[in-house]
Amino acid sequence: MISVDDIILKMRSERMERQLIARENAAYLAQRSASFGALYQRLADLEVEYASAFEDPLRQKAIRGEQSETRTQLNALLDRAGIAQNEVFFVPLCGKCDDTGYLPDGRLCDCAQKRYIDEAVAECGLAPFGRATLDRTEFAAGSVQQDTIVGLYAALAKYRDGFDTLRRRNLLLCGGTGTGKSYAMAALAYELLLAGKTVLFVSSFELSERFLRYHRASMEVKHLIFDELLNVDFLVIDDLGAEPVYKNVSEQYLLYLYNLRTERRKGTAITTNLAVASGAIAEKYGERVQSRLLDKERCWVKMLNGNDLRRK
Repeated sequence: MISVDDIILKMRSERMERQLIARENAAYLAQRSASFGALYQRLADLEVEYASAFEDPLRQKAIRGEQSETRTQLNALLDRAGIAQNEVFFVPLCGKCDDTGYLPDGRLCDCAQKRYIDEAVAECGLAPFGRATLDRTEFAAGSVQQDTIVGLYAALAKYRDGFDTLRRRNLLLCGGTGTGKSYAMAALAYELLLAGKTVLFVSSFELSERFLRYHRASMEVKHLIFDELLNVDFLVIDDLGAEPVYKNVSEQYLLYLYNLRTERRKGTAITTNLAVASGAIAEKYGERVQSRLLDKERCWVKMLNGNDLRRK
């Protein structure tokens, strides 16, 4: 999963690339314009002079004045030539952090935080849900399950707030098609992402395909298929029961994944249309899977019935 450190490395690499391009463009222009070359070199010399005059504030002030005048002349020359200033001078995209990702006081800059969230949302499977949050329940207004959804979201907010100390980190959300199960889990996952947790939202079909790949893979690459599923802080398996079930694969690996994540105290949320009371889970995956999913010592089970909200 992508991390904030990954984003900082990307930002700084892109910053260096833009600096290099600007310098190369400036060198190319200096070869073809003596006026530009002289002014550009003078600007570089003034920067060195400024650093050397650190014990002489008055001299530094004078140098800054000359730098400003030199830069004005350079900009005028570029304007006459129809060349954008950022083609030959590095101009940061973010004036607060200078594209480093961190503010002068060491705090993460808003631009880096936003980029991390944007890329993490795309990578972890939450993009189809936009920015669903637990404080927005207006989509359920007027539905028969409005009160249930409001209560569910309040409970999920408590789960989010107490995630690090929860005894029961597994969730099973059952109910009919379109009742809001997937959206609720996406909202919880997004808010955990904002809180600094790693999350992954996968459909049961995608999970089933991963199980097949794992089953058929050589020992050398099996960990590449399963590590993310096992180690992410919060995993959502959406619409369990809609996917095809493979003999000696589906039950075995679902049980393995669920048990190991529980032992590692990772959060696992499952949404399903399968009716708990009728034993549909056991019928499709076996008694052992149903027993684990309905274990109230380790899993919080919630029913979400009502109308199809997508037909409102």
